Amino acid sequence: MAIDINLIRNKQRILITGNSEVSAIIEMIQHVFEYVKKDFSLFHEKTGNAPILFLAASEETEIEPGAFAKFEPHILLIHGIKEKGMPAGYTSFESYIAQFEDAADMLPKAGSYIYNEDDDVANMIGTKAREDVNNIKYKKLTDKDLPVYLRDRDAAFIEHASAVHALTKRVGITSEKFFEALSKK
Repeated sequence: MAIDINLIRNKQRILITGNSEVSAIIEMIQHVFEYVKKDFSLFHEKTGNAPILFLAASEETEIEPGAFAKFEPHILLIHGIKEKGMPAGYTSFESYIAQFEDAADMLPKAGSYIYNEDDDVANMIGTKAREDVNNIKYKKLTDKDLPVYLRDRDAAFIEHASAVHALTKRVGITSEKFFEALSKK
């Protein structure tokens, strides 16, 4: 994954990462953004003039060591860091975790780190104080949080929706519009 930061410097860069199901989260983000007509690009596509740029990085996209630093994200969403599923190229689980810590450490002032508070590794990264970085914890949405028409969805859908809900709130999409978009998925 070659990244030329000069081509994306004027965009809000959002990194979605973890070592599982990142592509499902990106698909849900894409659906919600398209539904609410919020302009965005995905990194692997032509970026055009969209003000928001998403990069998905997981074992599915073959994360290379050091790749996050090149992207210089403003918002980092980590969904699931587990030893099982760690990509090749890392000498230890600690060296794999280090890249996520480095990505969180390089968030700029007013940047955001979004993570599931039930993920031990992501939570550990989130407890570190970073100057003017907003740590946003989220929990899995419950029936109480969900509109009736979404309560029968499977557990994976709800986990993905929980992550995407936290992110979309951060970029100005209301819960009402978010759930309305999911009702059309």
